[in-house]
Amino acid sequence: MANSYVDIWFGLGRKGVFRKFRSFAIAGGTVLALTSMAGGTALAASPTIHVVEKTTTDSGVTITTLSNGAVIKDAPEGTEEARSKKCGSEEVCFWKKKNYEGHKLSISLPGKDCYTLVSGVFLVRSLKVGTQDGITAMRTDENCKGRASLSYVGGASVPSTEFPMESVR
Repeated sequence: MANSYVDIWFGLGRKGVFRKFRSFAIAGGTVLALTSMAGGTALAASPTIHVVEKTTTDSGVTITTLSNGAVIKDAPEGTEEARSKKCGSEEVCFWKKKNYEGHKLSISLPGKDCYTLVSGVFLVRSLKVGTQDGITAMRTDENCKGRASLSYVGGASVPSTEFPMESVR
């Protein structure tokens, strides 16, 4: 069976930023990819996972809840969420600047799903792992392929690193 997909574009937020959902049908299963055109912070989830709710706060933070329980917070630089150096006990948090500053991406990672940044690379300059399970690795290519970063145990805090992340598990 050939892979097929459908893109759905819509405007979101005060700044008129456009977002894109790409739904794939692969070998009879469904894979949902949520694409954010600003910042390259969209995620692809595994078969049968879909968006349950997506909201944008007045401050511009986009919060997406997936059917597997994952919650993704995309906080642009300057927002209160991005300025917070905290990372929840069920989250992995990535910043685009050293010392937990700049654009922040927080992901709760239930299970061992691979999350792909389908709109591009998120250059991770610092990270915190709030989950007890840690993360296996960030990857330079989609679908958890390509060059791997180090693995990070639960509770890890890395104030200075540089890794071009396109997927994470």
